[in-house]
Amino acid sequence: MLTYIMGYYVNILDGDILLNNKRQFKLHYFITLILTLTLLVGCSSTGITLNESDKITNTNTYNLLSNKTTSDAEIKAQEKQNGDEQLSEKDLPAIKENVIYESTTSEISVHFIDVGQADSIFIDYGDVDILIDGGNNDDGELVVNYLKSLGTDDLELMVATHPHEDHIGGLDTVIYNFDVEKIIKPALSENTKTNRDFEEAISSKNIPVTNPDQGEVIEFGDLKLIILSDKTKRYTETNNYSIVLKMVYGDTAFLFTGDAEAEAEHDILESGLDIKADVLKVGHHGSATSTTANFLRKVSPDYAVISVGNDNRYGHPDPIIINRLNLHDVATMQTNEMGTIIFTSNGTDLSFTAAKATGDRTDAVSDETYASAVGQSDSDIIPEIVISNLDKKTEFVEITNKSLKNIDLTGWYIVSVAGNQIFYFPDRYMLEAGKSIRIASAGADGDIIWTTANIWNNSKSDPAELYNESGFLVDRWND
Repeated sequence: MLTYIMGYYVNILDGDILLNNKRQFKLHYFITLILTLTLLVGCSSTGITLNESDKITNTNTYNLLSNKTTSDAEIKAQEKQNGDEQLSEKDLPAIKENVIYESTTSEISVHFIDVGQADSIFIDYGDVDILIDGGNNDDGELVVNYLKSLGTDDLELMVATHPHEDHIGGLDTVIYNFDVEKIIKPALSENTKTNRDFEEAISSKNIPVTNPDQGEVIEFGDLKLIILSDKTKRYTETNNYSIVLKMVYGDTAFLFTGDAEAEAEHDILESGLDIKADVLKVGHHGSATSTTANFLRKVSPDYAVISVGNDNRYGHPDPIIINRLNLHDVATMQTNEMGTIIFTSNGTDLSFTAAKATGDRTDAVSDETYASAVGQSDSDIIPEIVISNLDKKTEFVEITNKSLKNIDLTGWYIVSVAGNQIFYFPDRYMLEAGKSIRIASAGADGDIIWTTANIWNNSKSDPAELYNESGFLVDRWND
């Protein structure tokens, strides 16, 4: 249309119309201008209508950080929050659901706080702060002051491993001093004042609580917490209900065990979950009831930390566990000797420091958690199974059951002392009464093959030692 009008205008100038007539020329010019403007306005208006109709198909905004869309309700709630307007209860879920955790650091530090005969572990990952247990009742203020000294203003996660005073005693004080976003704990509860105080603190702050499933993964950016304990299992000991979790950051891993004992450790092994870790928090303060040989072998840590108090009435850590850790070449640290132990990881490398407070600490254990230490002395061991022969040249060691009953050798192991090489008997391996078995190496004939490599040192003394599932030395063959 515009081309036609302009063409007509040119014809007026060049054609037969009387151009000398100025009024006629002005009339044609005016008509042409009006038609042109009308056409332009009409085209513009029509275009906007069509385009807007095509565009209004989705009112969600895509959040690149969280890989999720933000609805109109969430946008409205966020605008209110940014503008300091009062949020209604309906607005809060929209805000909380869209929270994104991003650390401002590339390092993570794990603090094994010296709380005496108790546990308290703080994980500092930039803006993400996690507390596992809070020591005894009297340790609450100590833990609070320690966290504040690090600039902690809130906790993204609190883990209460199990309802014993030496683990949850100080957590109520922590809750009253910090905002805690979430708590995980076992479903098990105990009717003690300590536990009631803890539950009351949770209720007063209206903190969400969950009982995590085995295999559940809790993620904070590059930091992962994997639940290893199984809440569906039933035990007679409260310690076995401890939440056991593995923390993975890059190529480094920590294993936190609470007070889980042999039965719970066995169930975790049966699950087939990967429990390999660089740092092991030794279970139950180094009691012989925990850190079984099979469990330790699967974890295969480079470092072990025992949270324990001086001159405690339980005799922790048990020499059995210290010996077992030494046999596995694990660098062992104790809070009663080194104070607070801090590991730092950049995702590849680990380093640690330790700081012990000045002055002596008195470690009090309340009646709520008092129980007789479970263990076994060397005098209790009856040598029903002995090393009956060692042939270093042929490469076999012989074990004989001299008792009148079959004995399960699960967790038992043989040590080549000179080479510090260890053979673990297969799980549920039963040695019948009065029978002998040969454990062979280097191609020798035997009932069980240790390895095809040479084990025994023929050029110098290399005794064989036999240990039971509790780590006690049962017998020794001096060559």
